Amino acid sequence: MMETFQGGAMPSNLATETACLVCGTTVAHVRSESPAGHPLGERFIPVPADYPYCYWCHYNGRAETHRSAWLLSSISEVTGTETVVWQTGGGTMTGVVYLSDDTSENAPYASFGIVHEDSVEMAGELGLEIFWSDEGYFVSQCEMWEEDVPEWVDELSCLWESVRDELGLDQHSDSHALVVEWFRRVWPETVRVLDAHRDEWGVRR
Repeated sequence: MMETFQGGAMPSNLATETACLVCGTTVAHVRSESPAGHPLGERFIPVPADYPYCYWCHYNGRAETHRSAWLLSSISEVTGTETVVWQTGGGTMTGVVYLSDDTSENAPYASFGIVHEDSVEMAGELGLEIFWSDEGYFVSQCEMWEEDVPEWVDELSCLWESVRDELGLDQHSDSHALVVEWFRRVWPETVRVLDAHRDEWGVRR
């Protein structure tokens, strides 16, 4: 099933005064289609008064980006690179910091947990995704390795985890301020290690 989205005013029988804080719409008009393109139906989803974001902005991550603006801008101030929120399935909002000025589809990045308005789940671990050859890439989550782990990736993982432990990050519900401090402590050494091995990951060849 495919869904297309359109914002607009609510039908008169579903009137609401709540507008999305990101795009300004008061209703998400959701049309559903089969994989073959046949219409399956449509829904009008009003913007909730207690969560002033529309259906579309919620599921593309722009709502959490708006709600967590201080966290993202503070991390970017530390790293000098862009920090964003991605919707990665089922409404999960994953925090992502880029490792360079490259923000293209295949750009290297590190994820740092599931972002909520006032907390981050699973913060304090290195979620590194780096393209390093035509054949594949590696990420730091153990169950997802596709290649042998280089020693310098292990070095970074140990660094991030040790600082996590120093700060008492519990990986379940850490404050935005604590996560920013964690980045402040790990980033200079992270950059040093990444720069030392840039010939391995800097460009997807």
